[in-house]
Amino acid sequence: MVRWRMRAAVPERRALRRLAGALIPAALASVLLAACGSGNGTATQPTSPPAASSNPGGSAPPPQQPGTWSSADAIDGTHGLPGVSCLSQRFCVAADDFGEALIYNGSSWSSPRTVATESGFNGVSCATTSFCVAVTETGDAYVYHGSSWSSPQVLTTGGTGLQSVDCPSTHFCVAVDNAGGAYIYDGSSWSVPDAVDKGNSLSSVSCASATFCVAVDAAGNEFTYHGSSWSGADSIDPSGGGLTGVSCASSKFCLAVDSDGNVLSYNGSSWGAPDDINPGAGNLGGLSSVSCPTAAFCVASIGDADDVYLYNGSTWSAPDIIDSAGSGIESVSCPSATFCVAVDTTGNAFTYRS
Repeated sequence: MVRWRMRAAVPERRALRRLAGALIPAALASVLLAACGSGNGTATQPTSPPAASSNPGGSAPPPQQPGTWSSADAIDGTHGLPGVSCLSQRFCVAADDFGEALIYNGSSWSSPRTVATESGFNGVSCATTSFCVAVTETGDAYVYHGSSWSSPQVLTTGGTGLQSVDCPSTHFCVAVDNAGGAYIYDGSSWSVPDAVDKGNSLSSVSCASATFCVAVDAAGNEFTYHGSSWSGADSIDPSGGGLTGVSCASSKFCLAVDSDGNVLSYNGSSWGAPDDINPGAGNLGGLSSVSCPTAAFCVASIGDADDVYLYNGSTWSAPDIIDSAGSGIESVSCPSATFCVAVDTTGNAFTYRS
């Protein structure tokens, strides 16, 4: 945790000392008068100092300025980047569809590093700067330990691919596959698959903690994990084109997005109706990813276009075109309301700062 200690500037400290030198004698005189009385037998009450002002300048604090997105940063040639995970503005990991990983240190991205030699990545999640998990389209998981990546841990075979992974801590991760299976990592090993959604592909998973996760599928269903087991299917988007992403800031707030441009919100007990935030977009209306660090800030991206949408806790912004090439934003990660990274299908990264 970073602790800030504010110190007054040197001229201000000198002025404060001069003010104290003038006030202290006056305060002592007031105390002596109170002790001796005012001449009529009534003690004089000392004058209370004025209350400190919470706004010394007398004006309202300036409103928070909206953030801006950077131009495209070509970090990975023309390789697609289906996954990115940021812990802070000083650490992110992106994973590409050629099995390579890239690390952001707060100012620049590393060169792509080959991790998976047999398959491309579908997603990545980091719990700390020395613990990340990336999953592949052929069912392997790789763990990053701060300087190197592990050998593949085979979770599933037979053509079943891992679609998404989320790690809220170094001792708990959940990965989901395209056959409806969910896998739990306990800090040392992975479980056998739990057939959460037989017959459907689980497209995304998000865990607010080790006792609360939500997975969504291509048929409009969500499944909730409460620490020991998964719920049955809850059909929250039956008429949508399939749920493509989910992000949970807590057990009381989640957002899911679908391929028709709808968002659905969870309030801790139930899901709201689909809200089309990109009406009239036709075939380019599909949302591919969403990231919510808090219930008052989310970013959703369009997978077939160049737009992102910002949520402020009550309303969605108009689309913000950040990828002029129209490559399609594949994934977005926001560790806070002041910093996000989005990645696209042609190896570009875009940074949001507020």
